[in-house]
Amino acid sequence: MINDVFISFCGKDTGGSFASALYTTLTDAGVFVYRHDDSIVRKDEQISVSVLKAIEASRISIIVFSTNYADSSWCLQEMEKIMECRKTKGQKIVPVFYGVNPFDVRNQRGMFGKAFENLMRRMLGEEDKVSSWRDAFDEACKISGFTVMDIGNERAKVKNIVESVIFLLDRTKLFIPKHPVGVESRAQYVIELLDSEKAKNVFGHFAEIGISALVERSLVTVDGHNKLGMLDLLRDMGREIIRQKSPYEPAKRSRLWFHKDVLEILSKYKETNYLEGLSLKLPKGNTSYFDTRVFEKMEKLRLLKFDNVQFDGNFEYLPRNLTWLCWHGFPLKYIPAKFLAEGLAVIELKSSNLTQLWKKGQMMEKLKVLNLSHSQHLTTTPDFSYMPNLEKLVLKDCQKLVEVSHTIGCLTKLRLVNLRDCRGLRKLPRSIYTLEYLKTLIIAGCSKIEELEEDLVQMKSLSTLIANDTAITKVPFSILKLKDLEYISISDYEGYSHDVIPSVNWALKKEVVLSWKRAFREAAGISGIVLLNSRNENEDIKKIVEHVTHLLDRTELFVVDHPVGVESRVQDAIKLLNSQHSKDVLLLGICGMGGIGKTTIAKAIFNQIGGNFEGKSFLLNIREVWEQYTNRVSLQQVLDDICKESTMKIHNIESGKNILKERFTHKRVLLVLDDVDELDQLNAFCGSSKWFGPGSKIIITTRDRHLLTMSNVDLEYEIGEMDEIESLEHFCWHAFKQDGPKEDFAESSKSIVDYCKGLPLALEVLGSYLFGRGMSEWDSVLKRLNVNGKVQQKLRISFDGLNHAEKEIFLDISCFFIGMDRNYVIQILNGCGFSAEIGIGVLVERSLVTIDNKNKLQMHDLLRDMGREIIREKSPHKPEKHSRLWNPKEVLDVLSKEKGTKATEGLTLKLENTTCLKTKAFKKMYNLRLLQLAGVQLDGDFKHFSRDLRWLCWNGFPLTCTPTEFHQESLVVIELKYSNLKQIWTKGQEMLPEC
Repeated sequence: MINDVFISFCGKDTGGSFASALYTTLTDAGVFVYRHDDSIVRKDEQISVSVLKAIEASRISIIVFSTNYADSSWCLQEMEKIMECRKTKGQKIVPVFYGVNPFDVRNQRGMFGKAFENLMRRMLGEEDKVSSWRDAFDEACKISGFTVMDIGNERAKVKNIVESVIFLLDRTKLFIPKHPVGVESRAQYVIELLDSEKAKNVFGHFAEIGISALVERSLVTVDGHNKLGMLDLLRDMGREIIRQKSPYEPAKRSRLWFHKDVLEILSKYKETNYLEGLSLKLPKGNTSYFDTRVFEKMEKLRLLKFDNVQFDGNFEYLPRNLTWLCWHGFPLKYIPAKFLAEGLAVIELKSSNLTQLWKKGQMMEKLKVLNLSHSQHLTTTPDFSYMPNLEKLVLKDCQKLVEVSHTIGCLTKLRLVNLRDCRGLRKLPRSIYTLEYLKTLIIAGCSKIEELEEDLVQMKSLSTLIANDTAITKVPFSILKLKDLEYISISDYEGYSHDVIPSVNWALKKEVVLSWKRAFREAAGISGIVLLNSRNENEDIKKIVEHVTHLLDRTELFVVDHPVGVESRVQDAIKLLNSQHSKDVLLLGICGMGGIGKTTIAKAIFNQIGGNFEGKSFLLNIREVWEQYTNRVSLQQVLDDICKESTMKIHNIESGKNILKERFTHKRVLLVLDDVDELDQLNAFCGSSKWFGPGSKIIITTRDRHLLTMSNVDLEYEIGEMDEIESLEHFCWHAFKQDGPKEDFAESSKSIVDYCKGLPLALEVLGSYLFGRGMSEWDSVLKRLNVNGKVQQKLRISFDGLNHAEKEIFLDISCFFIGMDRNYVIQILNGCGFSAEIGIGVLVERSLVTIDNKNKLQMHDLLRDMGREIIREKSPHKPEKHSRLWNPKEVLDVLSKEKGTKATEGLTLKLENTTCLKTKAFKKMYNLRLLQLAGVQLDGDFKHFSRDLRWLCWNGFPLTCTPTEFHQESLVVIELKYSNLKQIWTKGQEMLPEC
């Protein structure tokens, strides 16, 4: 069996905590880990054959070097085998140095060296083995890995290691045929061709790894406040290394720090193409000015630090490669527009003269830290939407700051906000409470802030809250729900969050405190998990997560309001599922004509037995999804449903097959594949029963019985029509809202039921249409049923009874909005001039549309196909004349040949592989209201887009801003997920649709 990961470790050092945490976290992420039972490991025993085979069968090996690792010949045999597999099989190695220095491991020194000496004394006469182990130590330590020195607090490092392993595993192999005759020789030929060209390596700075290496070699220290330190001798050595490269010409050095050298460069305009970093500190009150043109040739400048330095001139000369700008006493009132700061990661302008950061914002995607502390003239913060990746915002002692922009809510990566002593600030913007990942909030000394909102509960990651010396007199009740809150200082109270309640009682009414106490009693009465003196928190956490996941997994699918005849059919199917040995993987095919209730029965089965499986997934409308070229998304859904902790991403069908096969082989799963109509679809989701763990059940619904025969399902269950009694009851629930007919309509009801031939969908649609109507309309329907024999024609009776607007809404939903949120669709259709809420309500009443328990619009595939056929029949062979376009082949034909016409009101095209088309294809689509694109690029002038466009949904929008010639004034909804946008537009435009 192939494993994802093999972990080699010394149980004496790591078995109880680190190795266990590593194993648990990897397993929870869906990674298959081989971990031997360290209780059977004898340090001087010969390694077992099963362990050697496990190493060979693994993709990645993690070697956890610890103090006693070198004292175990078993561990060293594992390491030797791992390094051999690296050479012979290309196996990936992740070394972890747990409580030991990599330098000591490589050279067998320190405590690690003493452990190795102990082993050597026991192995006299086996010098060859010892020598090969030394070589293995040397090779392993050359591989980039992880150092864990903070023993007992390893959770963050475990997370980093797991992320690295998942990244390596995510280079997933594509699916290859079962019998690859002739493939190997041809593949090797191509590989040889590829190897004939030498690859070029591109190196960047990996600061965390680099600084760790410097600390390990005692070249740099990190103090208790996380500050970097360096001995004077080492500092001077580093500076001398720089100086030696150009002893007499400072302009040719890579870094300048000595003020005389810097002043010479700045005052004499000396050209330097070598300079990467520059620092100059002048006394306060300095009146010297330098010219910005001095930066014109400093193209490589990355780091710039000034104290009390002033410049005249155009700031466009500052280099674009600048990463760090630290300018204490920045003299200007705002950053000039010509200073292009898009590459900056850190801006530190303490004690500046700024009144605002800039007059006109510019996109700064790389900015992580903004520090404007002690800027006494600053009145407002910048528009934060221009710095979407900001992590730290420090505005200490900005006395005149009166407002924090509401755009702070855009900063989803923000971790720290420090507003200490901003005495002019009266309140925080409501949007700040939406920052889910904010860890530290400091508003101490903001004496005019009177309250914290109850919305504080949205700050789920908040661990530190410092709000003393404010006007806050009441602690928000929601603070008790902040599970990560570790330290709090507020309203003269200081301490840890578990002590909050007794300390805040003074600010609360007695009845509030009593209600809290009642809540405590009720909570304690609920069955839960008790952790006292736990020896293995990782296992406890895993149990809690499994329990929560199991509870979440109980979410039931919506079946029907009136499940007439459903229960008996469900029980028949479940009997079939249980008829074979419980350890067998069983494929059950449910077949029957369209509208017979296959999906309804499958949903009910899923709800009843889903809780008995380790994982479950229900895939709706596979036929429809496959037509839209979004099959990869379905594979991803199955993976996410069943392996909830997995972070694997499926990039294409072929790699997806392999991922599903590997991830599910040990899991007992329930998988429902609804409305399958091609063998390829089945092969993608369940190419073989061997993909699934023992006891798994696969349910397939289809109209095509022959498909089930070809796919070798184990059992078939054909759903028959409703009998006369069931049909009448089902019809009456929709026609009369009761289980039987009203007296005057009894005969007519029986006649209509006879015409429907026991088909649930027809009974439902016709019953809903006739609800509340008089006898004359019933007679009219009966006459039409006499003429129309086909199911779709029977269903169309209900459609024909709609008014014009309701018909248009139905057709829009059938082509574009199935599975979308009801409120979202209402907004779009209201923008098109419809009374959408009323219209959708009518469609629901007529059973033409349903709304599931997640507020999503749903439509039976027969009704969907009927709607699309109504559109198609007006011009069967000329799709460019259809009012709506949804079929990918037809859409591609119309767009690629630029055949668009004014008839088209809506168009959707979703592609797996990006395709480039011309904007001119839309030139004649004057009436286009609805446009949905994914995997599409458009070249040309965007003025060709319709001015009537109300909905633009373009996943993967390829441009960095929307073109100015694209008229967007009528748009109601713009959805540009996963776009390349840096800004929405370079020049704004009014967007005021007439609704």
